[in-house]
Amino acid sequence: MNNNIIKSLRRTLLCTVAAAAVTIGFTACADEMFETQNVTPPANGNGYKINIAANIGSGGTRAVAYNSETGGYDGTFETSDFIYVYNVTKNADGWKKSKWGDWWENAYLTPDSNGKKVNLLGDLSFCAWDSEAKATVEITPGVGDELMLYYKNTGQYIYYDNWSGETLQDYAIAEVTIKSIDDNGVIKTSAATFTHPQSLYKINFEGIPSGVNIKKVIIESEQQKLVREYNPTNIEHPNYFSNVKYYYDQNQEGTDQRELFFMLRFAQNPYYQSSSDDAITFTALCDNGHNYKGTKSVTKELVDGNYYQAEVAMADKGLAMTLTNNKTEEIVVLDSYTQIHSNQAPYTLEHNGYDLDLEWDGGENTLTFKNISLSTPYEGFRLFPDQSDPDNTKNHYLVLDGENTLYCFDNDQGFKVLDGSSLYVSAKSAEGKLNITQGRILLNNATMTIESGEITVNGVVSMYDNSTIKVAGGVLTAKSLEGYNACCIISKGGKLRVAKDGNIPDGFIKAADDYVLVVSDDGEYWTYTATEDDGKGLAKSIVVMPGAVTLISDWGGETLHAYVYPETTKDQSVTWKTSNPDVVEVDAKGWIRATGVGVATVTATTNDGTNLSAECIVTVKPLGGIWYENYEVSVTPESAPFTNPLKQAGKITSITYTSSDTSVATVNASTGEVTIADGATSGQTVTITATATVEEDDKYFYPESRMTDKYTVKLVPAIGQGERENYPSGGSW
Repeated sequence: MNNNIIKSLRRTLLCTVAAAAVTIGFTACADEMFETQNVTPPANGNGYKINIAANIGSGGTRAVAYNSETGGYDGTFETSDFIYVYNVTKNADGWKKSKWGDWWENAYLTPDSNGKKVNLLGDLSFCAWDSEAKATVEITPGVGDELMLYYKNTGQYIYYDNWSGETLQDYAIAEVTIKSIDDNGVIKTSAATFTHPQSLYKINFEGIPSGVNIKKVIIESEQQKLVREYNPTNIEHPNYFSNVKYYYDQNQEGTDQRELFFMLRFAQNPYYQSSSDDAITFTALCDNGHNYKGTKSVTKELVDGNYYQAEVAMADKGLAMTLTNNKTEEIVVLDSYTQIHSNQAPYTLEHNGYDLDLEWDGGENTLTFKNISLSTPYEGFRLFPDQSDPDNTKNHYLVLDGENTLYCFDNDQGFKVLDGSSLYVSAKSAEGKLNITQGRILLNNATMTIESGEITVNGVVSMYDNSTIKVAGGVLTAKSLEGYNACCIISKGGKLRVAKDGNIPDGFIKAADDYVLVVSDDGEYWTYTATEDDGKGLAKSIVVMPGAVTLISDWGGETLHAYVYPETTKDQSVTWKTSNPDVVEVDAKGWIRATGVGVATVTATTNDGTNLSAECIVTVKPLGGIWYENYEVSVTPESAPFTNPLKQAGKITSITYTSSDTSVATVNASTGEVTIADGATSGQTVTITATATVEEDDKYFYPESRMTDKYTVKLVPAIGQGERENYPSGGSW
């Protein structure tokens, strides 16, 4: 971003702000209102004809697109803008039909002119996916339906990353209400005032030396409240929380500017931490290979759609992620996707890395992790065999030097060993560790041998298609193990720790040849080791998986599994017992069923005379939430207002009622009282939905399925007024 762009952006886009401000503050511009224009809707196309008067709202912060002619950012609508429409009330998107009659693409409205105030015009229908019909079906809009308009959105999600040289997009959304629909399919709505789902921030970085260019900035919230992706039409999961990154490294040059502009959105609006203030960390990766880091506290409300400025003091944190060729001692600074070919030379990876996808192929040589802290947004660390070695005869060697951390935003990714690869892991010293704080280890037709060191996975170890993990030494700690056609082999000197509330498939853990398994209770973990078999055939340990279970009263049950070790124990059977049959029952096969509410201990005891036992703590909670007992109510179009009783259990703090079609019936949002609309006729139906919010507690269990419930109102003719068929006489009976 050059000086001209910054000056133009400041001149055309922002309100006047105090230049000497050193704390986050803002100045909002006044809104300009205008009257709806009488514009004839287009006659071509299909579906409903829509004409909505719109403006870009208040704040003056809207940066729609970079203008290459003026070198600035235009705060106006453009006729090339796409404004997508979503029917919030009917949960339906705007769609167009193809000439064959099927639904084939999202439809959109377009501005009739360039400027701050425009009319949005277009033809579209409303469609939703019917899971039962497995097809896209047309949805009829109604008067009173709430529509959401959102634009400059080329995909499902709104991304807040910015690439220098491309569009700096400050997305906007608006909500309108359908006021009328005439016989020609012309929809009239309230005027649309577009607001911003995020704010514009001008950050002045201090402390980065002159002559050093900023290539990338990572912005992180200490309390993980920063929105990376925003989906305006997804009610259940509207936000994806992560860090936000901005790149200024086009042509690998970066920028020498210290005043930079960012679009940011926080999880709450207004955003304020009343109990404990949040801290926003800025990390700048510069062209000298160093990371500079600064922190700004949030001590006041940050409201979406405003302009803020802040000064951040940046401290030099030294070199960023570096890769050293241990033969030539050549050092390369890494800041994005990287491939390491270990058949070329041994390498050492060290320092801190952000959003670095790392792919390692080849064999023969070592790769050393030296005190790395690596964040990976997608694929994470991936290991492949050397393409020149189709028989996979060359092994990979990973050395852990110091404490190393791998954080993957996607829990299903993380650390992968793939396609027949063979990986050996060892520690350079007793401090050699690898912590996978988010993500998992995944093996697919591969082998991983831990010779020394500690590997901790705050997730699952997944193994598929003839994969094997061999714990020959050191320690492997995991939440759970999963997979098929795979196993985990423990040798003498190795140790496997699995969380008590985790899971292990039957027969998954084995001892190396000539050894047997022994299991011990290690607090929150079961610890597996291998020892010589004494030949007596008696049990030495027993494990119950899972070690803790929560059941819902009156909702089925589940089976506990007891594992007796060593595997050579002649009598593997156990006896199950419950400490409180009024809370939970258990049968001879370990199947438990809730009989009441409370906490009970279910114990498995060996039957070979050793009387070893293991426990599972079972907590039984009642089901909280809301539900209707009557799921269909039949009334006449002339019926008086009514309510359908709604049952509830637990700490329900509020209930909101909505109608699927207000042209048939409206519902009081607070009381649930239903009023049949004027003009409604028999044969029509409408769905009334209740949505609850709760105060979480330890007593009740609140599944998502019980936070909403709905019933159907069916309009039927009044008695004596409906039509009936004339049947021919059938004689006496």
